[in-house]
Amino acid sequence: RYRMLKTISSPTLIIHGSDDTLIRPSHSKKIADLIHGSKLVIIKGMGHDFNKNFNNRINSIILPHILEYS
Repeated sequence: RYRMLKTISSPTLIIHGSDDTLIRPSHSKKIADLIHGSKLVIIKGMGHDFNKNFNNRINSIILPHILEYS
């Protein structure tokens, strides 16, 4: 499964919470290392879900990515 990640050529943004207890942030680091040119952002204090308390932070990460690549 991981080797398929190396074939992704689309601009890829990976967002992960530093306090995720379900999937460790190191897993996202591994994924980011396998996807050429991907960008990994770890949001301090966020868990596994995109919690509404982090909406502004998440939007400030996603919107520039969309604008850059659309």
